[in-house]
Amino acid sequence: MLIVIRIFAVGYKRVRFYNNFSPANFRKCLFRFMFLENKLPLQDILVTMNIPMCNIVNYISDDEMIAGCTDRIGNGDGYILEDWCWKVLEEYERIMN
Repeated sequence: MLIVIRIFAVGYKRVRFYNNFSPANFRKCLFRFMFLENKLPLQDILVTMNIPMCNIVNYISDDEMIAGCTDRIGNGDGYILEDWCWKVLEEYERIMN
């Protein structure tokens, strides 16, 4: 009896693995790998995988999206548009003088 239960448990794990191995789950894992681990730009991933923006919730949760985006901003050293703001200010001062 114990052997039968063990075989069933191992078989169930295999079935569960193959049930999760669908094209949709594969695309979800690929999206997460490219965005969260490889830190590729979101727009590049959406274009490459042909994902409409309204469909992004099928690939990643809001919390993971926020964590993935804020990791790239930095550790609080500066504002994300700080370099651009300084260039605009320098250009404005150059034109005004």
